[in-house]
Amino acid sequence: MSRKAKKEDIGTKKNSSSTLPKRRVVIVKDALLESDSDQNPTFVQLRHPSSGKAAMFLFNGDNSKVNEVMQFSDPKRSYFIDQTVCSDGDMYFCTPIDPLFLVLPYLMKAERCSPLDQTLLDDELPEVARLSQCPMDVNLIADRRGLETLNAFVYNEDKTLLWLQTKLERLIPVLRQKTINTSKNVAVSANFVKIGEEEDSNVNYLRYAYGLLCDYIPESLAAKFADFIKLPPELERVSKRKEIVSPTKPDGKKVKLDDDDEAYEAKTPVSKIEKKAPSAKEQALAKAAIGSKSISSFFKKK
Repeated sequence: MSRKAKKEDIGTKKNSSSTLPKRRVVIVKDALLESDSDQNPTFVQLRHPSSGKAAMFLFNGDNSKVNEVMQFSDPKRSYFIDQTVCSDGDMYFCTPIDPLFLVLPYLMKAERCSPLDQTLLDDELPEVARLSQCPMDVNLIADRRGLETLNAFVYNEDKTLLWLQTKLERLIPVLRQKTINTSKNVAVSANFVKIGEEEDSNVNYLRYAYGLLCDYIPESLAAKFADFIKLPPELERVSKRKEIVSPTKPDGKKVKLDDDDEAYEAKTPVSKIEKKAPSAKEQALAKAAIGSKSISSFFKKK
């Protein structure tokens, strides 16, 4: 083989290696890969139900299951895959999500009753149409209108709040079973069991579960849901700095002092101690001490 032919062969190898698809590490359950369709699972972008921004989701082959894709980045990590090195150290976790959460924002924005496939229309993210193929009970968050074959729905807020309450009631026992720490006042591991009063624990679990659900619903609905379940407000944390009123200032302005600082202004100025005349005994002792050395003089270098 000539030198020129060798150069062309090497160039061909370089071009073929550069066209290899970028590999990523994805963790997903085997059940998601099982479907009646011959199609492979597909990554698509849909609107996140809370923020409304584009996010990555994974559908199985027949679009009957949808998973949220969570990305965990680590710039200093890489993987060995087969005989190659993957420099992308990101890891992707696929977790199941109820498709009703993804359908809910579209139903809330719909101005009139319409078939579900017409409600799930998005010019920027057209893959949302896949949701209409997912098995789900839309009657939990909307009212059906017309014939059942028409599959037309209109949003129902009362039904949605009851549906979220059911989700909440099912979530709290799972959090207890997993011994998830729900306290915000201690910096401990998430799987540490907080020891405290039972009433406080119940409120913490309720508030924690509410926060998890709020990550998947619009903000306007989250506020209504808090009122619906009568969520107790969070107690304000006590500041570490104390506020005291200076008694010497007539305007009564507050002065902030640290916990370790015990200095404060006195209520009245300290009166000067008046000097008293020495007694006869003190005068005699002072006269006898004239000419004597102090005790410190014995310790000086000679």
